[in-house]
Amino acid sequence: MGSSERTHHMSLVQGTWLAYVLLLLLELLVCLFTLLGLAKQSKWLVIVMTVMSLLVLILSWGSMGLEAATAVGLSDFCSNPDPYVLNLTQEETGLSSDILSYYFLCNQAVSNPFQQRLTLSQRALANIHSQLLGLEREAVPQFPSAQKPLLSLEETVNVTEGNFHQLVALLHCRGLHKDYGAALRGLCEDALEGLLFLLLFSLLSAGALATALCSLPRAWALFPPSDDYDDTDDDDPFNPQFLPWLPEETPLTQPAWALTTNTLGHGQPAQDRLPVLGLGSS
Repeated sequence: MGSSERTHHMSLVQGTWLAYVLLLLLELLVCLFTLLGLAKQSKWLVIVMTVMSLLVLILSWGSMGLEAATAVGLSDFCSNPDPYVLNLTQEETGLSSDILSYYFLCNQAVSNPFQQRLTLSQRALANIHSQLLGLEREAVPQFPSAQKPLLSLEETVNVTEGNFHQLVALLHCRGLHKDYGAALRGLCEDALEGLLFLLLFSLLSAGALATALCSLPRAWALFPPSDDYDDTDDDDPFNPQFLPWLPEETPLTQPAWALTTNTLGHGQPAQDRLPVLGLGSS
């Protein structure tokens, strides 16, 4: 797997976690605003939060289904991961099955595919080292000027032997198999356990949201009826609450001529009350 693919997978995992955290935060905000609407008995806020609750509930059940499917697939993979990883790695890298089996299994039944070449290389280095020692014993007494080049060659051979031992340690399956086992344990134990906890929390949050959504109609029925005259002006002549200021002896159903007669009988000018009476009778 290349570095670009690993980067893409890491960004995908981070985006999934971020989306899940944002979903939980949205559920929390919806619950808080729903409680606020119930506390203030605000019908418009309760209506808006009911619609939002339906949308968030659909998203919650969808995420829970995705988590359940991922947990089932991961459990199937963890039951026997070696064949799948071997086949996938062979398709991606094109390495032989002997090399992959040695590093992934790392047991006595599978031998090191590089063992023969490593043995030949070690024998060649030992042969070179012994030949240089023989030249030093035989040629240096005859040619003293050859001692310095021989010492330089021995140092080079010693450095090569040290690098060769490091190469042998790197080519051994123990280190890579240890990292492979740690990755499998992290995926099949820690990741699967965390996924199951996420599934449980999603189930609880979706259940709580569904319960709150089902209780909203009952809470709506407990709201006091709205008063249509709460926002009207007390001095508005068209307000029904404004009518009781009229005199009791002048009902609205009385004709205008009778009202005029009544006012004249009390000694008041008729034109002072006719406009008001005419407005009320209309």
